[in-house]
Amino acid sequence: MNMTKQEVDYLILGQGLAGTLLSYRMLRAGLDHRVIDRGHQLASSNVAAGIVNPVTGRRFVKTWKIEGLLNSLSVYEELARLLDVKLLNEITVYRDLSEVSALNQWDMRRSDDAYSPYMDKPQMDLKLAVKVPEIVGPTLQAVQVNLRELISSYRAFLVKKGWLIASDVNIDDAERINEGWRLGGFTARNIIDCTGAAARLSTTWGKLPWRGTKGEVFRFSLGEMPRNMAIKMSYFICPVGLKDEVWLGATNQDHFVHETPSQEGKKRLEEQAAAFEISIPKNHEHASAVRPTVKDRRPLVGEHPDRLGLWICNGFGTKGTSLGPFCTESLLDKILHNRPLDSEIDIANRFTA
Repeated sequence: MNMTKQEVDYLILGQGLAGTLLSYRMLRAGLDHRVIDRGHQLASSNVAAGIVNPVTGRRFVKTWKIEGLLNSLSVYEELARLLDVKLLNEITVYRDLSEVSALNQWDMRRSDDAYSPYMDKPQMDLKLAVKVPEIVGPTLQAVQVNLRELISSYRAFLVKKGWLIASDVNIDDAERINEGWRLGGFTARNIIDCTGAAARLSTTWGKLPWRGTKGEVFRFSLGEMPRNMAIKMSYFICPVGLKDEVWLGATNQDHFVHETPSQEGKKRLEEQAAAFEISIPKNHEHASAVRPTVKDRRPLVGEHPDRLGLWICNGFGTKGTSLGPFCTESLLDKILHNRPLDSEIDIANRFTA
């Protein structure tokens, strides 16, 4: 085991999805780095279903940059080999087309050459263990990533190498030292903030266009649910984990008092379970997290304009599984080769007065 040292080139704050992917990319590039993370159970990466869905929303809108995002998913295959775990699960997402407006919207999108590769004809009378609308339409090429297994396995990998510091630090406490920074007993040339929703509460990143939302989900065993599909009515139900576990969610609250699971969220999830005619087992998990969303719905990536050497990779919202590979690769290219970031994710011009 390599002993942890107090001086590094790069210090990553947070080992959620962004921190995990960035650490792996640095490992692959041979970069000297350490990861500081306390193991926050309310992190959105620990709660999310991990779906990469090409067509989303009530109006069936194609996900931003989906073609490139799908190509970047190979990083999950690399991590699966490194960690010797199963991470990727190809699924078909079935959408509720029982309302005429939804069916018309679906047909309109399917006639568009930019959308047709991801969409198929509606299927009638799909036979499943859960109740579904009479008419549903599949979205093709969807992928589900086992985020909990990824994060926990990579954490164990970091611990074995002596690269994980189980601590709670705040980017606001970083002190300028010569050409680097001191934080949490370490000095580093660069610090990358991957702390998710926690970053929105900092003064360092307080002028970015944050808009955190809270989501709540159920996880439970449902042996009859096929492992290669998900269904979307008001909420999703989809396979997660390695056995017979499924995920039901997620709620979406712009205003909330606390980050922990609520009775209101529980009620909404129970109503959706009833619509699926599912009996929730008593030993189910009720989890919640605050998503690090942004007003312009684009990730936050780049270097602080005034505190050079402090970087952020954040703001993925509900699309972290698809955006994470692209954003971490873009950030490392910027740090190492000074390649320009995509203008829509670069934080350079997104600080408010």
